[in-house]
Amino acid sequence: MKIVLVTGATGGIGLEICKKFKKDNWEVVGTSLDKDYNSEFIDMYICKDLSLKNSPKEILDLINQKYGKLDCLINNAASQICKPIWEMDLSEWNMIYNVNVRSIFLFVKYGLKLLKKEKGNIINIGSVHSVVTSNKIACYASSKASIVGLTKNLAIELSEFGIRVNCVSPGAVNTKMLKDGLMRGHVGSGNMDKLLNNLAQSHLLKKIGKPEDIANLVHFLSDNKNSFINGSNLLIDGGAHIRLSTE
Repeated sequence: MKIVLVTGATGGIGLEICKKFKKDNWEVVGTSLDKDYNSEFIDMYICKDLSLKNSPKEILDLINQKYGKLDCLINNAASQICKPIWEMDLSEWNMIYNVNVRSIFLFVKYGLKLLKKEKGNIINIGSVHSVVTSNKIACYASSKASIVGLTKNLAIELSEFGIRVNCVSPGAVNTKMLKDGLMRGHVGSGNMDKLLNNLAQSHLLKKIGKPEDIANLVHFLSDNKNSFINGSNLLIDGGAHIRLSTE
């Protein structure tokens, strides 16, 4: 039996990842902020706030007690606040970095013993904002760039244990976080349907991504048949990052 831990498991992308692994007969452990959450795709649900420094260790202790191992760690949880840098409070900045970056460090630090048993792998969820970005999203974008850098260093350090580390960086995916981000006005004005359509039309294929698109790539990376992929940042954004903004 293979065990996967998915953080941010109740969100749009997180739940699709859980679904994909569950359908492949993995035992799925999911964690999020939602209380008393139930899903047929999550075998063990743990409600924890990843902005708190003790949460990753507490989650891993529960996994150790029940399973005694961990085959795959998927760091998907994320926090995003969209505002100009001069309006960002220090507490908001710290919260975003604690959830998006520090939690990965702590999950690896305290989960290494479990991952070493099966020569497991780690998949971090970054963002297209790690390589190209936009207005009023500096804290989130820089945290995702940090994840890409951390992924590369972890791949080097954990290679001695046979553990692979990769990053998947989505572009525009139809989730609540995307919709909340659209309110900063960078794709025009109007109702949400209009904003989503404006965003879709700016893409090469005239569409935005679906959560299952990301889940499919994450599951692909977890497969040992693809074990030569290591230390990579795989962008999945419909080609958005390849076109000049001046065109």
